[in-house]
Amino acid sequence: MQQAPNVRAPAGASGSYRSSVEECRSTCYDDPACSIWELSTSEGCWFGFSDACTRDAPGATTMVAGERVARSCKVGWANEQRTDYVQVFGIIGAVAVVFACCATAALLVFFAGDERASSGGGRPRKSRVEDSETE
Repeated sequence: MQQAPNVRAPAGASGSYRSSVEECRSTCYDDPACSIWELSTSEGCWFGFSDACTRDAPGATTMVAGERVARSCKVGWANEQRTDYVQVFGIIGAVAVVFACCATAALLVFFAGDERASSGGGRPRKSRVEDSETE
């Protein structure tokens, strides 16, 4: 927690805290890392991050306002572009088609080479028509 240097609550019970509360609140709201702010008549405005609450903290008995701030989104998300899923799946589909074509070409080369090897080397075989003519 850090103290806001220019925000002080009036010390008297008759004073109005409204302007000090607004200044302390806006100090916290302006800081994206701020998750809590507290205003005390004796300690002034404190803001920042804290997950511990205690009655023994300085100024705890003179607290007049405070708030735990819940932020719903990261700073800068409004400027980020949305994901175009049509484009993403289009790229994935194109890559899949390229892989399928490469796999088909590899299988054709493999089986074509296998047929040449099983045909008996370099000597061509006689067909049945040729066998019957020679007899």
